[in-house]
Amino acid sequence: MEMVEIYTLSKRGKKLKIEKGKYDAIHAMILSVLSWEQEVSLSRLIEVGESQLGDTFHADIPWLIVQIKNDMVLREHIEVRIDQDRSQVIRLRKRKKTRKFGVWRLK
Repeated sequence: MEMVEIYTLSKRGKKLKIEKGKYDAIHAMILSVLSWEQEVSLSRLIEVGESQLGDTFHADIPWLIVQIKNDMVLREHIEVRIDQDRSQVIRLRKRKKTRKFGVWRLK
């Protein structure tokens, strides 16, 4: 069973190990939800994840979604903001254009 190391927000410099199949499935689910909707709340993301992946995994799906979401934030794939209702709103991170040595590069 192949494992993937992911970054955590709660323990600085610490990493978790999650099965690669679970990581890939949840990562793809988060990206597909964000392709349908520009912004999605964490509770809606968990709801969709449980409905899509509930039969596939025998694990704590909300916990996995939160951990992989945090990893994606730290890797700068997505960004999270806090709404007026104090709920997390997630969206894809916009890629910034930077100019380095006379050439435009996407970050």
